[in-house]
Amino acid sequence: MGRCLPHIMPHVLLNKREELLPVILCLAVQHPNPTTRDNLLHLLFNLVKKPDFDQRQIIRAGCEAFARSVDRSRLEEELLPQCWEQISDKFVERRLLVAETCGSLSAHFSVDVCSSLILSILKQVLDDKDESVRECAVKNLSLVITRIYNEHKASDLLQILKSSFHDSSSKVQQTSLRFYLPALSCWLLSRDQYLHTCYNMLLQQLLTSIQSGSDRHIGIYLQSLSVSNVFVLAGLLRPLLKESSGDAMSESIDESHLGLLDPCVILSISKSQYKSTLSNFNTSLVQLSLPESVTTQTDWFKSTAVPCLVECIKSVKDKSLLADFTKLLAQMQTVIGRTFVQQVIRPGLLEHVTDARVLPVYCAGILAVNEEDRAELKEFLGETLNQYAQQYLQVEPLTETFAELSQTRSVLHILVNVLNTALREATNPHMKGIIAKICKGLCDCADPQDIVTHVMPILTRLANDPDVFVQTSTVISFAVMLQRSSGSVSSIREQLDKFISESVSSDVHVMMCELIESFTLVLPLCNPDIQRDFLIPRLATIGVSNSAITNKTKRRDITERLILAYKSILCCYMTTDTIEHYIVPGLQALLTDTQEVVPEKQQTVDLMLREVMSKTAMASKDQRPSNVFGSKVSGFFKKK
Repeated sequence: MGRCLPHIMPHVLLNKREELLPVILCLAVQHPNPTTRDNLLHLLFNLVKKPDFDQRQIIRAGCEAFARSVDRSRLEEELLPQCWEQISDKFVERRLLVAETCGSLSAHFSVDVCSSLILSILKQVLDDKDESVRECAVKNLSLVITRIYNEHKASDLLQILKSSFHDSSSKVQQTSLRFYLPALSCWLLSRDQYLHTCYNMLLQQLLTSIQSGSDRHIGIYLQSLSVSNVFVLAGLLRPLLKESSGDAMSESIDESHLGLLDPCVILSISKSQYKSTLSNFNTSLVQLSLPESVTTQTDWFKSTAVPCLVECIKSVKDKSLLADFTKLLAQMQTVIGRTFVQQVIRPGLLEHVTDARVLPVYCAGILAVNEEDRAELKEFLGETLNQYAQQYLQVEPLTETFAELSQTRSVLHILVNVLNTALREATNPHMKGIIAKICKGLCDCADPQDIVTHVMPILTRLANDPDVFVQTSTVISFAVMLQRSSGSVSSIREQLDKFISESVSSDVHVMMCELIESFTLVLPLCNPDIQRDFLIPRLATIGVSNSAITNKTKRRDITERLILAYKSILCCYMTTDTIEHYIVPGLQALLTDTQEVVPEKQQTVDLMLREVMSKTAMASKDQRPSNVFGSKVSGFFKKK
């Protein structure tokens, strides 16, 4: 049979070859000739030339059956060479089979072989050109790692983690994050090496990625730190469990909680044990009575991890990343606990709260997460607001902090209270101007209905302030509210009309400039009704009234801003009626102004007017409504 079977199998249909497995396995286990056994195992491993997933499952099942039927030495001597020979096979499916077999058979190999040959095979497969093979290798390394007992392999395993996170394929990165990182973390945790090796490496790599501007790596390292919170907690609780009685450790584990990221599973304890140990940890942390082995970890966090985290936040170039750090700290409070964050993390951040990037992360990630800290958040924001006003500091960090916090609806009332209190006590226009800028940030980020209910009353008070600087500072906020509001905008329109009227009648130049700039900013983002019925007509009115200004400098300023405004208008959808009644008269007035005060821009305005006139003529000829200016450009703004 051993001699004939290799000649029979090629003539068996592919979808029937699995029926030969019992014969192949029986002969491979019992045949006395090593060469024949090698040929039979070669048949098993090459049952199908390009095995799909199901066919690979069948081959792997055959390999596992062989592993259960022979001793370990025969398995390693006879089956492993089949894997080794096909590492560089030209077919992707066969290379996938190599990785999958190494993982599924790892429990049958000796720990020495897993630490050397199996690890070496999978490391080579990790360099494969096909992303599916690399992804499979990472997933199966997560199985093999449980069979590696050589602590000196820690650096190799960490390097694999780093390489997989730097892989060009997002699938490989996410597979490593989902499977390999938890497996490696557990492995290091059991050897009391987790914090100083894996967690430290993740922090350092995040800092390096931020400083070098490697956006593709920043995301995966932020996600990895989020996943790592549960292992930080497990590392803190593990020494406390060692000190507890043996009876407590023998409690039955709640099977419903099995999962890669469940601290009960990681620590092999029941849910009741977990709650009790966590409570003891929090109490001991506050009372400074933790065992030395745990104190060493918290001290490391204070001296190494927190400064590195602060440096990461300070080094951020893309401010949108600050929200990710906020989520990281908020999740740390959820997973590890508020007590740990308050006692260990918070002091290090508080030292650097004057930094423009640390301030919003500290407020949103530390003080705004739990109800117990909300009173302190209110007091801190009030003091910080006064400090910024008194010292004339750059207000952007403060506006970003309020904007970030406003996205949590339960915190919005605190922000409004702080602003109302500050406004009541404000004695100078500078403080009121800061409040107006903060309100603009709230208008950008908070829920539109909340803006109208809570923020608009503050802006209305500021808009009625006798100081022109304060009034002007509210214009952009009203414009943003007009853009974002989904309900009635009559009160917003009335306030903006009041601004326009006062600017024209009283010649308030700075307010007129601010109105034009604000309309230009929001116009492409507003719905067509607001564009057609309010913004475009008001810009036309401003354009016509500009010719009456006798001061050439002021007239030039407004003309230059109107040119930008009309460029913005040309990117929007509009009907021929709007063009004829508002845009053409506005451009004609603008053309006159450019001829007199900005002659170098005359050609630009003239081209815009000609384009409008020609498109109007075409639309009238076709006798149908027309999107006179390119729908592709309008679509771009809607996507933005």
